Amino acid sequence: MIRNIRLAERVHAYRGTKEVVFGTHQVKKREYIVTHFRGDDSSPGPTLMERGADQGGRGRGERGAEGRPRRWVEWGSRHDYWLRDADRLLTNYTIERDGPREVAGRTGSRYVVRSRLADEKRPTLELVVDDETGLLLSYRQVNWQGSATLTSSFTTLVIDPDVMPERPVRDVKAGAEAATTDASSAPSFSLLTPQFLPAGFRARGEGRRSGRNGTGWKTIYSDGLTWFEIRQWPAKEGAEEGVLKRSVRGSHVWMRMTHAGVSISLYGGLAPEELERVVRSLKPRN
Repeated sequence: MIRNIRLAERVHAYRGTKEVVFGTHQVKKREYIVTHFRGDDSSPGPTLMERGADQGGRGRGERGAEGRPRRWVEWGSRHDYWLRDADRLLTNYTIERDGPREVAGRTGSRYVVRSRLADEKRPTLELVVDDETGLLLSYRQVNWQGSATLTSSFTTLVIDPDVMPERPVRDVKAGAEAATTDASSAPSFSLLTPQFLPAGFRARGEGRRSGRNGTGWKTIYSDGLTWFEIRQWPAKEGAEEGVLKRSVRGSHVWMRMTHAGVSISLYGGLAPEELERVVRSLKPRN
């Protein structure tokens, strides 16, 4: 089923409107106009996203009232690991069909993705997949607390329309990729490595990262559905060691600590006690 969704994103184009609900406490609802272009043999095509007209931006050109873009192109996201790492997902999660559902006038099947670890707090995912094409019609993410954190569902949908707008062209300018990881150069400081990882998790990628704290290193870990990332950079002189600062932001946990001369930032969607074990287990690499 997961592979069929990826295949459908490559072979079909579509246009429609989508309602997205974010958050667990300060809930926000947004409507988007979605235009997806066919892909090729290796990857889905680009998706043009437009914020609804009632969500700011009157008289503000391409940006909305909240300063966010009104139109942008999506080329992939760290949040779709469950689509890009099907083998890892199927190792750690079960997928159960839960009857028919109708979304945006189309008939689909509902699937529930649950962790195989019954005694662990893991997010779940609820999907509705179009029976005819395999396209994803809606999904709902439920966090380790059992609260819905993101719900996305088409309200209107036309598949393979006769008329499409001009296809976006990816513009990679010099310096445009500065925020992405770069594994081609080693860090200038001694990296820390977790001695404990939650069951089913493994590193998916790492590399140099530039940001407001200077040049550091980022590693992303995933179990196929959820993820967390660890960022490291040289600690400032006089930084207090071993003091863990922790906060929960909606469905995600953020932790910061200095250890062995390295400042650490961890951000992810698992239970705080589990992520604290990860932070506390960090040791210098041999």
